[in-house]
Order: sequence, then structure tokens, then C-alpha cells
Amino acid sequence: MTPSPSKAGTVMLESLRLNPLENSAHFLRRMADVTPGVIEVFDLDPPSTLFVNRCIATLLGYSTEDIQAMGAGFITTLLHPDDLPCFAAHRQRLRTLGDHETADVEYRLRERSGGWRWFESRDAVFARNAAGAVSQVIGNALDISERKHAGEKLRCSEEFHRISFDLSPVGMAHVDTHGRFSRVNQKYCEITGYPADELLRMQVADLSPPDARAADQARVDLLLCGDLEKYDIEKRYLRKDGAISWVRVMVQWVRDARGQPMHTIGVLQDINARRQTEQALRESEAFSRTVLESSPDSVNVLDREGRRQTMNRNGQHLLEIDDFAALVGQPWWSSKPEPFATLAAGAVQKARRGETARFQAFAPTFKGTPKWWDVMIAPISDKPGDSAAQCLIAVSRDITENTLAEQALREQEARYRSLFDSMQEGYCLVEVLFDAAGKSVDYRHLETNAAFFGHTGVKDAKGRRVREVLPAIEPLWIETIGQVALSGEPASIQNELKSLGRFFEVKAHRIGGPGSRKVGIVFSDISERKRAEAVLAQNVELFSRILEQAPTGMFLVDAGFRLQQVNARAAPFFETTRPLIGHDFAEILEIMWGPVVGAQVTAIFRHTLASGERYVSPPFHEQRLDIGEDQAFDWETQRVTLPDGQHGVVCYFHEITARQRAEQALRDSEEHMRLATEATGVGVWQWNLNTGMVRWDAQMFRIYGIAPTADGCVRYTDWSGAVLPEDLDTQEETLADTVRRLGSSSLDFRIRRRDDGECRHIHAAETVRKGVEGHAEWMVGTNLDVTERKLAEARIGALLEQLQLADSRKDEFLATLAHELRNPLASVNNSLELMKRASDNTALVEPAHATIARQMGQMVHLIDDLMDVSRITHNRLALRLECVELASMVQHVVEAGRMQCERAGHQLQVSLPPEPITLNADPMRLAQVLGNLLNNACKYTPPGGHIWLNAERQGYEVVLTVRDSGIGIASDMLHQVFELFTQVRSSLDQSQGGLGIGLSLARLLTELHGGTLTAHSQGQGRGSAFVVRLPVWLERAAAPVPISAPPPPVAARRILVVDDMRESADSLAMLLRLDGDETQTAYDGVEAVERAAAFRPDVILLDIGMPKMNGHEACRAIRQQPDGQSILIIAMTGWGQEADRRKSLEAGFDHHLVKPLDFAALTKLLALPPKAGTRNSEAKAPTAG
Repeated sequence: MTPSPSKAGTVMLESLRLNPLENSAHFLRRMADVTPGVIEVFDLDPPSTLFVNRCIATLLGYSTEDIQAMGAGFITTLLHPDDLPCFAAHRQRLRTLGDHETADVEYRLRERSGGWRWFESRDAVFARNAAGAVSQVIGNALDISERKHAGEKLRCSEEFHRISFDLSPVGMAHVDTHGRFSRVNQKYCEITGYPADELLRMQVADLSPPDARAADQARVDLLLCGDLEKYDIEKRYLRKDGAISWVRVMVQWVRDARGQPMHTIGVLQDINARRQTEQALRESEAFSRTVLESSPDSVNVLDREGRRQTMNRNGQHLLEIDDFAALVGQPWWSSKPEPFATLAAGAVQKARRGETARFQAFAPTFKGTPKWWDVMIAPISDKPGDSAAQCLIAVSRDITENTLAEQALREQEARYRSLFDSMQEGYCLVEVLFDAAGKSVDYRHLETNAAFFGHTGVKDAKGRRVREVLPAIEPLWIETIGQVALSGEPASIQNELKSLGRFFEVKAHRIGGPGSRKVGIVFSDISERKRAEAVLAQNVELFSRILEQAPTGMFLVDAGFRLQQVNARAAPFFETTRPLIGHDFAEILEIMWGPVVGAQVTAIFRHTLASGERYVSPPFHEQRLDIGEDQAFDWETQRVTLPDGQHGVVCYFHEITARQRAEQALRDSEEHMRLATEATGVGVWQWNLNTGMVRWDAQMFRIYGIAPTADGCVRYTDWSGAVLPEDLDTQEETLADTVRRLGSSSLDFRIRRRDDGECRHIHAAETVRKGVEGHAEWMVGTNLDVTERKLAEARIGALLEQLQLADSRKDEFLATLAHELRNPLASVNNSLELMKRASDNTALVEPAHATIARQMGQMVHLIDDLMDVSRITHNRLALRLECVELASMVQHVVEAGRMQCERAGHQLQVSLPPEPITLNADPMRLAQVLGNLLNNACKYTPPGGHIWLNAERQGYEVVLTVRDSGIGIASDMLHQVFELFTQVRSSLDQSQGGLGIGLSLARLLTELHGGTLTAHSQGQGRGSAFVVRLPVWLERAAAPVPISAPPPPVAARRILVVDDMRESADSLAMLLRLDGDETQTAYDGVEAVERAAAFRPDVILLDIGMPKMNGHEACRAIRQQPDGQSILIIAMTGWGQEADRRKSLEAGFDHHLVKPLDFAALTKLLALPPKAGTRNSEAKAPTAG
């Protein structure tokens, strides 16, 4: 019978989905009849709950959904950790249960609130498999939390009662219904002089003197027959030594819940001293002061009205009276609370009548200490027999301790009664019924507690015979109870009450002495425990099989440090030790591993055994001494509790020798791979296509600028987030296609490094590795940073493009040059032929001669322009600077170009400022600039057009504008018009000739003067404008004095470029080298100082914000070097505030440029004459940027 749950491990509440029990209303009814507690049906293999009713959720405070979410193993999930071993053993015992056997177990489950609730579960066989083995178990668990708590309270209460009873300052005894002592305390023994063991064999009447035994027995008989509930008397006791002792005896019945007498409790107080005092007072008219003072009680002598006259010292001490004289004459009961005052006044009246009065009451001392008193007042007369009292004597005994003890006893009895009614165990008091032959044949229930019904299911048993309520009860039970009644010997049995189908644990003891037929029975339903014990036995057997078949080596060391058990997996490792089981484990370890390692391992096992701390070994690799081989293990130890209750140590281990060798080989291989990849700069990555795990080697982390992780694992986003968005889609599609094809691929893409944000070019190659079943399992790939290669390729491409452009321009230039030379040569050739044929015709020869001269001038001008461009390009053009008056120079240029304008039919309009403007310029070169601009305007303006030349002053600059109404310049050509050999042509018929060097030469000459030349146009057909800006010469002299031009710059300046951005430094150095300068680079401040000392540059372009040493510090250090003051040092930085410029000048910089560099400004600064050992002043050395 093997049920098939719909889904393994699912707990189904209120629904039992098992084939044998499906739609079984009978089973549900029977289950409901068995118990109102938790009902559970569970599989043993594997352990899983198949059914549990809602009671478990209600008791623990969980919802149905909570229980379902915990799964089929929810019981183990909620189980208290300390109960796990017991619970596991119980589950094991269930495997050995018979069909009619049960097993019990107690355990705790965690409540939703975090507390723990106790359960007692009784389990039975529910189903067996085809082999007859137990496969399913049904259990009924009762909530026994209250019983557990009540039991603990009862134990504490019993302990308190025992201590109070034994240490009571008064004698205390329990006497059964036959008058025999059943319990006495030490004080009782002291009063009577008998040891406790003798008193327990005596009857209370044995302590009465012979002459008082009849009266005492009559009083006891009244108590026993119920006519007397309690009594309080003073009587004589016969001590063991034969002496007569006066005692006060207080006796009261202790009854059960039905009011039936169980035993009497007696309190015995020694009153010999008081009796002696009373006797002396009766026999003497006056008492002796010595007797009065020696009394331990408080003794007051009162007058007839009850007023204080005298008092003994002990009384004053007991009542804490400091000044008795102040109380003399006051009523004895003054300052006493009620009812003491009323009782005292009544006792005084009774004593005045010649009677002895006595009462007990509470009254605090004069200092407020609470006290209970036993007070006796008697009259004192002058003559014997005279009833007229002359005075009164009041004797007060402190009975506080006795009163408190009696009160505690009453409270204790009440607690016992409450515990009896609330105890979880069943209890009944029975009267055994015997036949004429003295054989027990039945018993009648005299009393039962509330748990009786819960354990037996029998209602209203009180007053009924057992054979009446349980007709099929086995005779064994009646015979056992009858034997207890007859012998008085308690009995403890465990057996099955087959009529109820349950196992009970029963403890029976006789109530009363010999002859009593009453027996008290305490019993518990242990059916579940019995079933659990059976299952435990099965579990033990199963555990042994599991131990032997476990894939892990396991062995057990007992408390005596002997090897107790070894499973089959572990046995081969101990083959050199015989005998094995029972052998001292420390000696075994020394044989296997030698004294040093053996001692270390022994210490670990002993520590676990002593402390209970689990030990997990790091990888263990040592040489075996007994077999001479290296072996490696993963192992751990745990302390366990053995069946004998002592501790032992269980060890689990795996041999990992082969695995360690494989791991070492893998590490060696990985190290070789690492060295190879580091040497080549190749990063290697792996991607588990099943788990998604991605792992990088160290080079990959360096390539992507990411801090390495401990295990090399990264997230997919670490890679995808680094790839530039415009490249990511293509790369992901390539990877996906590679996985689909189970092939290989390669691709170039770009990333942005995480640490410095630098964009890098990556060449990637990857391949897919298939698993055993042929599916894609891993993708392995490499990344190589090819940024430098890409940049080199780009530079080569740019240079190639420049060379191609230069070659194209060269071809165009040569063709244009040929064209420009042929045109004047054709005119010259025609003029020479005319002069040859009409040599005598002056009218024809002179124009021809002028044509030849004009065309030769154009060719000379063309050649001069080419030479000027060459000189400027190679820094060999020298300006002849002088004081030039702007208006004069413009008029000269206009006059020279007016004829060309007139021939083309253009209108030239000139506008000059009214005030004189002086320039520091080379008049010839400046005229060359304006002439080229006017010539350009004439050539590219259709006949009859307009040309404007305007000059004006704007601040410290003069602005010269040449504007025309010509063909205009397309927007995409505005930046090219100043390049060499560039011409703006819209069609062949509009070509005006020229080599395309006029504007380039004009701009170069303007810049040599410290000015700028820019072009402007609204587009083709809308004319153009060229604007020249030149600095005004502020110094005025009486007469212009020629200023010698600065010495020509050296052919190649030595320039040091310093920037921590390598690309910026390298590219700037390359640009400067294109201009013919000799350059070197440095990438931090320290390197800049070292390079400056070795290279000895003419100019240093120095960044400010750099590692190791910033630009300010580097500048100061360079100025301290020999010739350091003569170097032109220019700051190039992103900081451009006035404060930044001031800091640069303070640090020793000559000029301050703001990034990105204005190359026109840089060129202007580099064109300045070399320094003569001092920096330019701030006023005369303009700061660019």
C-alpha cells in the first residue's frame, strides 16, 4: 500500500489524497473519534507529510497558507533544535511498529509568535508497502504545554512544601485514617524524643500516657467518624525517655476533592514552660520574680481593671517596648488593633470572675513588627480557692512562626488540590473488591480527576466498578491493583489495555495502612510512545543501513576515545590497524600519520568531544606513515549523544587526493595561460551558457578598467555597460548567432573604460564549446585592445588622404601653372610676332611692347608669390617693420589697382577714418596683402560690379574690409579659400586665372604682422568680404624711425610638449613637427623637469593639472635650471579665470593659453622673437586664450 500524493512534499490540510483512503468517510470518522488533537499522516520514505488537520495551524497560530508554504517537511522546520535527535529516533522507531502497536514522542514546535508549544504524539502503522515494511504512519498529537508547565509548577510547589514542612519551627506530622504516622518533621522528633523511622512505625496513641490513652482515643474516634473536623488541645505526651511533656496539639483533616478524608495533619507545640508557669501561679499566691523574668513569654501583671502594673524583660523585648514606665496604669489592650482589643477586654472580664481566659489574635509590636499571639489571662487571689481576683496575670506567647507555617500549609494544600485537578496524567482512587477467597475481582472508582476521561474515554466512572465501565478489561489489571492493596508495595507497570486498544503506564500505591483497600492510581496513555519506540527501533536499523551505504566515509569515536563504528566507505582507510573496533583512536592516528600529525588530529577530536564545537577542516594533505603515500581529505567532526547517554564524536570525510592533483594541474595550466595572455595583452573570458556565469582573467579586468573580483566572476552588465551603445547591438547579435551556429566569430567594437572613461578599440574572438549531448555549454573568447593600432591606421589614413589631396593639388597646380604661363606667353609671342612684322610701325610696336612688359610683370609677380609662400612656409621670410601711416599705404594700393578695376568696369569705393592711424608694419608686405585682396575681388566680380575698401579703428585694432558684389563663396569653401592652390570656380567660363596662392599668401603675411584675415560670404552669387585685423601701434614718434625686423626664427625650434593626456601631447607634437619644429613629449611634471634639463628646449608648452608634480611646481623647478630663464614657457590648461592666469604668471609662465588651443594664437606666440633671458612683461606679452 503505497499512496501516491499529487505532488511530493505538499502538505494538504483537511484533504487526504491517498489512493487507499480516497473518499473514506469511515476513516475520517474513526480519526475524529480517536482524538481531538492534531492528526497527521506521513510517508517514511522519503519523510513527507501527506495529511495534517487544521488543529496544528490553530495551535501554533499559523494560517493554512503558512503551513502549505513550509512544504511537506514543515514539522522538521518548526521543531525545536534540542528535540531533533529524539524526533529522528522516534521516526526511525516507527519502521518497526506492529500493526496494533503505537509509539509516543514528546517534542516542541515553534509558534508564530516565537514561543514553543509542547506536543505528545502517539503514532501507529497506517500502511505497508508490498514488502510488508511500514511505509505510512498516522499520528495523533496532543497539546501538553499546560501539563508540562503544571508539572513544573507542581514540582516547585512540592519542593517548597517539603522544605517548609521539614524546616518548620513547630512539630508537624501526617497521620493516616488508621491513626498511624505517615510523615513527621525534625521538630516533631525533637519534641517527642523519637527518631523519624521509629515514629513512622507507631500510632499517634502510642505517645499518650497510659492514663490518658482512653480519652485521647475517644477524641481520635470522633475525628475519624466525622463528628469532629478538627481540634486544638493541650495534653501530655510520653517522650521516649519516659518524661512527660506538655504540648499543644492542633489536628485537622485533609480531604480530597470529594470531601473524603485522606489524612490528618497535626501541629505540635511544646508548652512545657508555659504550663510550668501556670502551675506555679495556681499553687502560689504570689509568683516569684525569678520565674517571671525567666519566662520566654511576655508576662504582664494587671490590676483588676486590666491596667498594666509590671512586665517581665522578655515581654518588653518581644513587644519592642523601650520605656515600660510610660505604659504603667494604661489599659493592657490600649493601642491594640481589632479584634485583639475586644478579645482582650472580654478576657479581662472573664478573669475578674475567677476564670481563665484564652484567645489568639494579631497585634503588632510597639515598633510595628507584625506578630500573632497566643494569650492566656488568669486571676490571682490572696487565698487558695478564693474566686475574687486581687490582680490578673496575662501571658502572651509569640506564635508568629506557627501561624505563618499553618497559613503556608493551608495554601499549599489548596495548591495541591488545584494541581490535582489540572494535572495531565489520569488519576483515580479506587476501592478493591475481594471475593470470599481473598482474590481481587473488581474495584470501585471512588474519585477521578479531569484527565481520567481524556485518557480512557470513560465518562461518569465515579462510584462505578471497573468491570461495569470496561467489561472486557483483562484480569491482569485487577490482579495487579489488588496485590498493591494487599501488600502495600507500590507497583509500576506498562501494558496494553486491549479493551481500549491503548498502552498505559500505571503507578499504583496503597492509601492507608494495612487493611486498607484503597489504592491511588496515576496513569498515562503511552500508546504513541510505544509506537514511537517501535519506529525508533526501525529507524536505528535504517540508520545503520544508511551509514553503511553512505557515499561519505564515516566513523564514530566513543567517550573513552575508542573507535566504535566504521562504515564501509571508511573501512579501507583503516586497513593497517587490527583489531579496529575498540582500538584507542589516538594510537590509530599515530600509526597512520605519525606522532606529530596524529597528535594534532587527536587534539581536534578531543576538543570537539569536550566542547561540542563542530570542526570543519581546511583541505588536509599529508603523507601516510603506514602506507607511505600522500593522501588528501576534506573532513569534519561533530559531537553526538550515544545511546548510553555519553558523548561521542562522529567524523565525515571525503578523499580528495585525485581532485587536488587535478586542481593543481588546472592551476598550473591557468598560470601558463595567464603568463601567455599577459605577454600578449590578450584578455580571456568564459561564459556558462546554462547558468549565465561570466568569468574574466586578470587581463580582461585591466582592459575594461574594472577592479578585479575575488573569483573573477562578473555580471553581464559589466561588459554590456562598457560597450558603446552604437556598437552593442551588432556585438550581441554576433554572439547570439555564434551560439546558434555552435561556431566561432570575431568582431571589432569600442568600449569606454570604467576607471578613466577612455574610449578603447577592442578586437574580440569567441568560440562555442559543446557539452556531452552536443548542446552549447560554454562560450570562450578573447579581447585584445587594438586602440593604438586603430589610431595608427587612422593616422596613416589621414596622411594618405593628405598625400592624395596634395598630389591632386600638385597636379592641379602644375596644370594651372602651365595655363597661367601659357596665357602671358601667348600674349608675348603675339606681341613679338607683331613687332617683327610691323617693326617700323610705332603705333603698333609700342602697345605690343607694353603688353610684353605687363605680361612679364605678371609672371614675375607669380614667381614672387610662389617664392614668398616658400619662404613663409620655411620660416625664411623677414619683415622690414617701420612706422606706416595707414591712409597713405591704402591710397598707394588703390592707385596701383585702379587700372585693373577700370579695365573690368568695376566701381571702387574707398572709405578711410578721419584720424591718422599708425601701424608697425612692413609697408611692402602690407600693400601686398591689400593688393591681393583687391586683385581677388576684381577677378571674381563680373564686369560692372562694385568693390568697397573700408578702413576703421576698433579699440586697439584697425579693421580693413575688402567687399565685392562678385560670385560669392559657397559655405563649404569658406574654410578652404586660404589653403594653397585653392580657387573658387563655379564654371569654366568664369575662371579668372591664378594659381590659388594669393589668399593663402595674404593670410600668412597678415599673421606675420600679428593680425588675422577672415573670409565671409552669404553664398554663391551674393558677393564676399575679406576682413584684415591688425594691431595699432600706440607709440608715436616725431618722425617715423625704421624698426629693424627681428632676426629670422631658427629653421626648427626645439619645443617640449607636456600633458598627462598622452593623446593630446602626442597630437600637438605631431602638428608642430609638420611645421618643421623639433619636439619631445612628457606626461607628468617630474618627467617634464627631467626632459627640460636633457632636451634644453626653446619653448615649453606645459599643462597645469598633472600627477606627481603639477605644472606650477614643474615651471618653478625648470626656471631654477641653467638657462631656465631664457626658455619661453606657455601654460596650456582648462582653467581660464583671471586668478588662474595670475597664478601662472606668479609661477614663472610667460603666457597662458586655455584649452582647446587656438592654434592661431599659439602660432602668434611661437612667432615671437627668442627670449633674452627674461620673461616678457605682462603688458607687452599678450596672453592668448
